[in-house]
Amino acid sequence: MDDLYDEFGNYIGEPADSDEEGQHNEARPHTFSFSEAFGEEEYEEHNGPQLMEADEHVSNAVILHEDKQYYPSAQQVYGADVETLVQEEDMQPLSEPIIAPVLQKKFAFEEAELPPNAYKTEQARYWKSNFGIPMCTF
Repeated sequence: MDDLYDEFGNYIGEPADSDEEGQHNEARPHTFSFSEAFGEEEYEEHNGPQLMEADEHVSNAVILHEDKQYYPSAQQVYGADVETLVQEEDMQPLSEPIIAPVLQKKFAFEEAELPPNAYKTEQARYWKSNFGIPMCTF
């Protein structure tokens, strides 16, 4: 079997003539007509003359570009009961960002009359707020 193919997988053997012989020896497949598949009644319906329905009003008038309506108006889309506003300028000033940065607030909470410690409470609060180091209380 390896002798029939080269190192790249291409077929080396003699071309098979079976395709040409097979076409001549095979019987033609039976084809179904529309009347056999769907019946005589539907065949007559579909095979009859087809008439195109004409529009009621055919006009060859030239419509200017300014007069064409490409999109429905807001009143047609939302109805007459709805008030729609179209604003030409942004309401948000350019100095204000669209997505505001997250502000982390720092709180200072002090208790009166704490017992004496070996460290300063301000320094412990600084470590906790900036580095996440918990305050040691004994």
